Amino acid sequence: MNKYEIMLLLKDSLSVENADKKADQLIASFKKADNLKETKWGLKPMAYAIKGCKQAYYYIYNFEIENKQLLKEFRRIAQIDENVLRFLIINVEKNYGYRATINEKKVNKSKIKEKIYLEKQKKLESLLAFKRDAKNSKSASETKTEISKNENDAGVKENE
Repeated sequence: MNKYEIMLLLKDSLSVENADKKADQLIASFKKADNLKETKWGLKPMAYAIKGCKQAYYYIYNFEIENKQLLKEFRRIAQIDENVLRFLIINVEKNYGYRATINEKKVNKSKIKEKIYLEKQKKLESLLAFKRDAKNSKSASETKTEISKNENDAGVKENE
């Protein structure tokens, strides 16, 4: 079963009773859904006007369903209805940001990814350190050979 959340905004020109009835009509197909929770926020101001309305009736529904056809039907009906200003359907189990940080499966998955990333970083750092050491040891051996050549040259000059 998939967990969903629907946020529904209805026009402010409706009365409270009519807005509640309209929301119930739209959500009627989800009444059979498991764990249906309804939250009514009532008439609230919006950040910007939508279709000339500066306020809207807010409704939030949380539920679990398997049949995605019900969501398609809700979407179709909500798009047709004149009293619906906006609606948003969210699959709560998907990674949408904050909710993913409280989902145990997603937290564990991200920890595994982090562990793999850190292991790759350690390998990369050790490889770079190895290359640096190889370069330094090569230059050190070159330096030793140069010093020994200079010493030999100095010894040859002294003998002359």
